[in-house]
Amino acid sequence: MTAMVVLDRVRDLSATETITRADARRSSRSRLRVGYELTLLDLLHAALMNSDNRAARALARATSGSVEKFTLEMNRKAKKLGFEKTVFVEPTGLDSRNVSTAREVAKLLHYAHDYLLIREITSRKRFRVNVVNRKNVTLPMANTNLLVHSPYTVLSGKTGYIRAADYCLTTLVKNRAGERLTLVVLGVPGDRLRFKESRRLLNWGFRQIS
Repeated sequence: MTAMVVLDRVRDLSATETITRADARRSSRSRLRVGYELTLLDLLHAALMNSDNRAARALARATSGSVEKFTLEMNRKAKKLGFEKTVFVEPTGLDSRNVSTAREVAKLLHYAHDYLLIREITSRKRFRVNVVNRKNVTLPMANTNLLVHSPYTVLSGKTGYIRAADYCLTTLVKNRAGERLTLVVLGVPGDRLRFKESRRLLNWGFRQIS
């Protein structure tokens, strides 16, 4: 939802934003240091591929002027898309008051898949972002959705984790026959386990299609 709102409202993704101390507060591990300046396009890569919370906050500020105003836009879009059980209180996903259901998460992924840039970014295995105000500094980003290394083709998707929700994943994949499945797993008690369970579910699901 964060990426969709950014792309709905921002026309120039070459514009830049600087990581602030507020962006870094209570964030998970990040390669984006306070003071680093990046383009909005590179911040989208960091947020979508590497689940970088600092990037999500910087994108929110660049888009709406504040995280609070941006969150209002997220909820407006959720309502416009017909979500009845999805509520956002901030753009990173770190707050346990962000809530949804497996069904609405799947719908959200399909709406996001309509955005070419979201599809491109979330299906990449690796990418390097440039720090504009640091000469020759580039930062590697690896997709946290490990299904990009599976026999299936990842068309879009996003991982998530907080203690209250455990390990989560939503992804759209295609098999070699061109058949597609949408997968949502929530509350898996282990990082690697979520991908093992996802593979089992996808294998089962494609057998049902066949």
